[in-house]
Amino acid sequence: MDAQTARQAQALRAAGCGPQLTGQLLCCWQQGDTAGELRLLEKQRALLLEQIHKKERQIACLDYLVHQIRANKPI
Repeated sequence: MDAQTARQAQALRAAGCGPQLTGQLLCCWQQGDTAGELRLLEKQRALLLEQIHKKERQIACLDYLVHQIRANKPI
């Protein structure tokens, strides 16, 4: 693996891409398949965004529970 490919792989790992996705993206990159790269990156972004939204819903539920407890109201 050359230095540029290693930097690409490191950036992908930092972005939350697992080994399989990193391999797919590097393959697209090496083949010059920009459309394939974008498709995979957009899919990963959507996955991460959904995880964020799920966590936001969980936080909202916790906030509700804390509010109910502090107000001495039944849950």
